[in-house]
Amino acid sequence: MIKPLIKKKIVTFLCVIAMATVSINVPVKTFASTNNALPARLWIDTPQNNSKQSSNQLNVSGWALSENGVKSVQVALDGGNVQNATLGGARPDVANFYQGYTGGANSGYSANLDISTLSYGTHTVTVTSTGNDGSTRTLDVAIYKANLNSNNLPARLWIDSPQSNSKQSSNQLNVSGWALSQNGVKSVQVAVDGKGAQNATLGGARPDVANFYQGYTGGANSGYSTNIDISSLSYGIHTVTVTSIGNDGSTRTLDTSIYKINAATSSLPASTFIDTPTSKSNVFSVNNKVSVSGWSIDGSGMQKVQVYVDNSYKGDANIGISRPDVAKVYPSYYQASTSGFNYDLDISSIPDGTHTITVRGTGNDGANSSESVSVTKVSSNSMVPRIFIDTPSYAQVSGGNVTVSGWSLNLYGVQKVQVYVDNNYKGDANIGISRPDVNNFYTGYTGASTSGYTYNLSLNGLSAGAHTVTVKSIGNDGSVTPLNSQVYVLPSGVSNMSSRVWIDTPSNGTFYKTSPGQVILSGWSLSPFGVQRVEVFYDTYYIGDASIGLARPDVNSFYPGYVGGANSGYSFNLNLSNISDGVHTITVKNLGTNNDSASVDIKIYKFSGNGQSTIYNTSLQNAVTKQMTYGDPVMESNGNWIAADKNTVQKYMDPTNFMDSYGVYQFLRLDYMQGVTVDDLNNILAGKGVLAGKGAQFLDAAQQSNINPVYLVSHALLETGNGQSALATGIVVNGKKTYNLFGIGAYDSNPNQMGAQYAYNQGWFSVDQAIYGGAQWISGSYINNSFYKQNTLYKMRWNPASPTNHQYATDVRWAYNQIYNIKSLIDQVQKPVLQFDIPQYN
Repeated sequence: MIKPLIKKKIVTFLCVIAMATVSINVPVKTFASTNNALPARLWIDTPQNNSKQSSNQLNVSGWALSENGVKSVQVALDGGNVQNATLGGARPDVANFYQGYTGGANSGYSANLDISTLSYGTHTVTVTSTGNDGSTRTLDVAIYKANLNSNNLPARLWIDSPQSNSKQSSNQLNVSGWALSQNGVKSVQVAVDGKGAQNATLGGARPDVANFYQGYTGGANSGYSTNIDISSLSYGIHTVTVTSIGNDGSTRTLDTSIYKINAATSSLPASTFIDTPTSKSNVFSVNNKVSVSGWSIDGSGMQKVQVYVDNSYKGDANIGISRPDVAKVYPSYYQASTSGFNYDLDISSIPDGTHTITVRGTGNDGANSSESVSVTKVSSNSMVPRIFIDTPSYAQVSGGNVTVSGWSLNLYGVQKVQVYVDNNYKGDANIGISRPDVNNFYTGYTGASTSGYTYNLSLNGLSAGAHTVTVKSIGNDGSVTPLNSQVYVLPSGVSNMSSRVWIDTPSNGTFYKTSPGQVILSGWSLSPFGVQRVEVFYDTYYIGDASIGLARPDVNSFYPGYVGGANSGYSFNLNLSNISDGVHTITVKNLGTNNDSASVDIKIYKFSGNGQSTIYNTSLQNAVTKQMTYGDPVMESNGNWIAADKNTVQKYMDPTNFMDSYGVYQFLRLDYMQGVTVDDLNNILAGKGVLAGKGAQFLDAAQQSNINPVYLVSHALLETGNGQSALATGIVVNGKKTYNLFGIGAYDSNPNQMGAQYAYNQGWFSVDQAIYGGAQWISGSYINNSFYKQNTLYKMRWNPASPTNHQYATDVRWAYNQIYNIKSLIDQVQKPVLQFDIPQYN
């Protein structure tokens, strides 16, 4: 029992000695012969795991063991392209280390794989051995297929955060990204504005980088990160610099920009405004310099202000100029009190003509705002002398003194300004008064910013009426530029001379039955300083200027003192041939020399249909007032009857509101109308209950009672519910059935009983009797009543000849509501002959 133990120890010792003297590529493990089954074993010598392969041939070699010998060794790439390795390679080292295996001394295998078509990147080599006893063993290694020309991989660096031009309101700034070097990265340093560099923490997992940039040492953990304290940074733009240093000494540097912003004001919008030059102004300068000035604000303060001409960059403006006015309006903006800018724009190379000046402000947070103005560069030939009178501007005064003021420009400067009244010299004005507004608009004139003048003019001794004030500007070049204005010295006791205008013909409310063609529009027009023009409008559309200057001595006598009063008449040929039917407004407006104006308008009526116009000796307002006081007008509201308000009453009483092709049917004459036949009426009455087939009776009754037959039918259909009501189908009274087709006597308290009783009293015991009797009643009571003469729906409702008396209904819409049925029925008549009577109130 002792000897086997001793033998085992000797074998173990010898194996250890062998390992100490022979180098073999096998796991460091001793093996002793036993009677137990030996496990299959496999090893890959080449390629080494994660090795880089730049050749197109890959040698895969190693050794394989199985207790009863190895049958085959297969090699695969990425699970495919399987091929058998060559077996039998001498491996005494393996046989010595792993004793007892059949064929151990020749356990080596080798295979050469063509990897020329493999893509660059990571691939898996799989080796599988199969023993004679069917046992198997599999082992994998990874290789990197590398570009033959990329043996020296360049250093790479990236900044993930902060992103370029990002806004930072926190006091801590995280800087992170990844860095690669072929032999690994030694350090990554981060600095802000080139100062305070600090080392970032390395080793952050970045499998995405390793997959994309294969072959770099440490690529899978190439991330870096650090937090920078930026609490002391000023608001505005700053540069973050990241520098990586490889183990081989290689370096790579990358920059990004950040904007440090004030969190409290960062949400305020940026804004830029140009003070000078003003839009649409002319620019010119003797020294070819034009000042571009204004202000620009941003919640985080301003970084820069740039000036462009026609989108071409010209330069950066000076910023930080005091603007307390801007700070007063925008108190929350950072540095608003110094938000001004100024830039001297060289216009020497800019051609004459119109150009766009754009100012673009950039805030410390990167936000942009801009404004543009259109200016016209002019040559010296265009810089003509200019003068303007601010006061007096055709003023009306009672005497005393008046201030003459304005501004005067000359390319070479103004020497003096003289004042005259009616061509009599009065004195020199004070000049050199500040006029920045003039300078902004007329850039380039010498002394434009102080181009104002003023003079205290005495009016003593001037007669009542208009007088001419002349201001003459004399330039340093000797040129004289005059300008006139006027003052009106009022007569004693008169406080104002206002403009006036009047229309003599046509008179207000003139009714034109048919097109008159040309109508003469005439009248007179006055303005204290005289009339420039008289304009004529048709329904607010300008149609032309009247001829002026016509003799009107009557007007001059009645309104003395007006300039041109004796010839204040005007005349205009008004063409009405193409205007539509209805009410139209003619407006006459005058424009005085002092730009004062007055206007007057009239209404005219045009109606091309047959008929007439009746003028009533009352105003519409008086008629409305009577209706409100005595007429008890009502209107429907949400299914209920309520008292009508005055505006509603006036709306339905005013004929001018209904002079269209529909509303005019309120004015259709309801006495007999030619052109209606029995067939016309029977077509209308078809299917209308007891009224069906009664066309002959209606037409005959209409003729006898001188009533419009269509109206008579319409009235009956409305009152009987298309021939279906109880009064229409008959109600028995005292044993006799009575018929009432027009609701006559059917008062609201008990309409059926009272309407039937009325029919009984009239002897209407058939539908025909009710037709004839009702027609006679309507004719005698309204349409052909010799006193009331209410032969239109409008007259029946409103009785304009005697408002509130003998009115058919109290509903303000009654007349208008009847139109639909009447017009619908008339439209079914083949050849109706319509007559209208249009009411006119004084």
